Amino acid sequence: MCIESSSYKWEIIENIGGESTLPSKLKKQKFYSAPFFTTQEGEEVGLSHLFYVKLLKKSDIETLEKMAIENSVKIIGKNKFMPFWYTLSCNNSSAGNALEMANLFYESGKFSAAEPDLMVDDSPRCVNDDNFSYQWNLDNTGQNGGTSGVDIQFCNAWEVASDCNDIVVAVVDKGIEMNHPDLSNMFSLSYDTESGTQPSQVLGSHGTACAGIIGASANNSEGISGIASNCQLMSVSNSLSATPNSRQKRGDGINWAWQNGADVISNSWVSALQCEIIDDAINNALTQGRNGLGCVVLFAAGNQNSTVEYPANSNPDIIAVGAMSPCGERKSPNSCDGENWGSNYGSTLDVIAPGVFIPTTDLQGSSGYNISSGTDGDYYLSFNGTSAATPHVAGVAALILSVNPDLTQDEVRDIIESTCTKVGNYTYTTTSGRNNGTWDNEVGYGCINACDALLEVIDQMNLLISGPTIVCSTGASFTVNNLPSGTTVTWNKSTKLVRLSAQGANPCVFAASSSGEGWIQATINSSCGSITLPKKNIWAGRPRFTITGTQELYPKALGFAALCEYGTDNPIMVGGDNDPGITNVQWSYSGPLDYITGETGINYRAKYAAGLTSGQGLIYADASNACGSVENNMYYSVEGWLRLFPNPTEGTLYVEIDGTQFDKLPDNNRCTLTIFDKQMHLRKSKRFTGYSTSVDVNHLPSDVYIVRVKAGEKTIETKIMVK
Repeated sequence: MCIESSSYKWEIIENIGGESTLPSKLKKQKFYSAPFFTTQEGEEVGLSHLFYVKLLKKSDIETLEKMAIENSVKIIGKNKFMPFWYTLSCNNSSAGNALEMANLFYESGKFSAAEPDLMVDDSPRCVNDDNFSYQWNLDNTGQNGGTSGVDIQFCNAWEVASDCNDIVVAVVDKGIEMNHPDLSNMFSLSYDTESGTQPSQVLGSHGTACAGIIGASANNSEGISGIASNCQLMSVSNSLSATPNSRQKRGDGINWAWQNGADVISNSWVSALQCEIIDDAINNALTQGRNGLGCVVLFAAGNQNSTVEYPANSNPDIIAVGAMSPCGERKSPNSCDGENWGSNYGSTLDVIAPGVFIPTTDLQGSSGYNISSGTDGDYYLSFNGTSAATPHVAGVAALILSVNPDLTQDEVRDIIESTCTKVGNYTYTTTSGRNNGTWDNEVGYGCINACDALLEVIDQMNLLISGPTIVCSTGASFTVNNLPSGTTVTWNKSTKLVRLSAQGANPCVFAASSSGEGWIQATINSSCGSITLPKKNIWAGRPRFTITGTQELYPKALGFAALCEYGTDNPIMVGGDNDPGITNVQWSYSGPLDYITGETGINYRAKYAAGLTSGQGLIYADASNACGSVENNMYYSVEGWLRLFPNPTEGTLYVEIDGTQFDKLPDNNRCTLTIFDKQMHLRKSKRFTGYSTSVDVNHLPSDVYIVRVKAGEKTIETKIMVK
């Protein structure tokens, strides 16, 4: 309930069935009530008692006052930064609520714009998982002494696309605890390499921790958020111990994963010895997986603060992953987190990802990493190492394949590497053999960027919204080009537009509901996920603009109209909203201006100069685009108290001051005249009393000179020509 008085309060009252259902204490009061609305995204938007009106020209305030009285609304005041905008208030006696009044004032055609005050929560949102505030890796707000914004851009990626449950990420590790409450999307098949049988086993905590970073359920008000929470997690267990036949078993795990449907294979382990049986398994996954498109294979670089270890360094198609601190550095004993270990680096390092203090899933109850600190729980908030960094990249790879499952593993790797953020104070350079942008020995291509990677996929697919950049009230069509078969479209738009076609139509027609900057957006929906295309920015309706320029002017020197290029010219510009779509501006003026000339260009400029007399006036700009024209104006004043003649002059220059512009001249009527050349070198100076004088300029070479006259607290600087 909004009540017109600063001493009153407002509140939201649900399930009102009309005034008769209001609480009795409210019925006794005079009140203003207005409905709430729901957007297409399900957001509640409240309508306050206020609305805003923009005048066409300054004198329209009288029209505004008249309409306000006729409709029983109150003018609260004008905006101190934009004086053509006025705030008005509705009450219980008004002819309608704020939305109805805004429409009435706009449709009258007497004002440039009118819009209601809508109340909507603009606070940032991402996911609601209990421990998300600790996940600096996904949304860095300075946790653990880190640098705000240094993360993998998960929240922005969340707005671009949802991952597809057809994508399978294998975690070749110590096995995933498959009944963990926050790991709900487990693949139906799993494998234990130690026994060579199904299902997988839990041989330690490491695999469950890696799996949570990739695919923990997001937005379920529980635990943490995984990066690709809708993808399926495939558990492949191995002891990762130095036991007989251990190398072959690890190769078996990789082979089993690609042969049983894995799209991405995440390996957070290293080996001290190279083994061809592992190399062959990796090569099989890279070349034969995904029906010949190849699995995306990732390995941890290692935690020895040395060169990248095996197997990450064994095959250029592997994505070798290093660890990043919360401050955007290579994780080292000297990085800002204070942990005494270092991420490996060197010529075979590809990318880095967050790798210290990473919240993730843990074995349930008193098992797992938490037991070392004497606590129970299903989550661990300080998982460290390149083991933690690698599943971040696996999750981003899954997001990429969700948008375009037809990409080869080479193409996925190229996208991940080419869209990395260049973090830290490192020297990224063009490097032989590194074809996806600049690279550095310590951090590779930089930190993975989930949002930019998805936008790159969308760009490569040439998915875009085509349509005009200006939309009028008559409407215009917009189309999603290259719409994949089997998908549907959901359209969204800004408040300046109204959708005229049915939801889901492609093409879809939108029309301007008011003038201003707007946007149109489309989400492509498939059976396993969605892609939200970048907003197409458009201009809705007629132009909205302001005029800027010098408002306090001094007159031109007498006789100088023929030499206006030397006069006191003042540029003015049409400006305001980002792209009003203006195609033409007609300039005019009233009052004591000497001239005004229009120019076309980026800012639609004009020049004007003061005349010889004082006074006030308006400069008008009539700006038009494809939807029509709007007139706006700017107030100016001319302080006309000086006359110089003749100009041009050949001998004597006469000076006259209009005494009526002064109460009196101070200092015994003493005034000062100074003449400078164009380089502002002093050429002549004279003090005089009274309201007139003359000065001999015979000795001055023919040129244009600057004359400054000071009388009391007033100063005029103008130009003369000496022949």
